Amino acid sequence: MLTTVLSLFGIFVGTIGAIGYNMYVNSDFAKMNDNKLTFLKSDYDKLRAQHEEQQQLAENSTESK
Repeated sequence: MLTTVLSLFGIFVGTIGAIGYNMYVNSDFAKMNDNKLTFLKSDYDKLRAQHEEQQQLAENSTESK
């Protein structure tokens, strides 16, 4: 009985520790994430507009041929 309780407790602690570690590692508080890539909506909008312009230019050049 005691070994079963200790085994279940060990599994519980290990699981909680693993979940907590993964939450910390993927957070912005971890020192290793200082160089993490960020998503800036302004950059996305600018690149999307450029891509649409290039597509329109490509369509216009194929239509004129």
